[in-house]
Amino acid sequence: MVRNYIKKRTVNVELKERNIQEAINEVKDGKCAKRAAEDNGVKYTTLYYRLKKLKTPEGEWIPQIEPKFNSKYTVNQVFSQVQVFLLVEYIIKCSEINYGLTCKQIRKLAYDYSLKSNIKGPKAWSENCIAGIDW
Repeated sequence: MVRNYIKKRTVNVELKERNIQEAINEVKDGKCAKRAAEDNGVKYTTLYYRLKKLKTPEGEWIPQIEPKFNSKYTVNQVFSQVQVFLLVEYIIKCSEINYGLTCKQIRKLAYDYSLKSNIKGPKAWSENCIAGIDW
């Protein structure tokens, strides 16, 4: 009998924002939402929820220059992409000058960086004074 069952998952297709934006523009121009989704290779439900965010309850379009949609996981992220990039650059620079950091040191560095930047992290970070394993 298998001890550790690994559930088979379907590969999530990465959404192409450009295709979604084209479909939204086509719907704004008067095209049917199902037809616009089909023509641009986007799932109808995805397009439906994006359109729902762009309309008022009365059905009028919300004037926006460029709507920005994020994944549902960006809310839980501690660092922005720029901050992560800066941390990675610093860690690589340390390793290039023969001062490599261990995993615990990198986690401690991330925790210290969040304190200095006044970024609120998870409660476990402040309890343990170190970033989590999968930060």
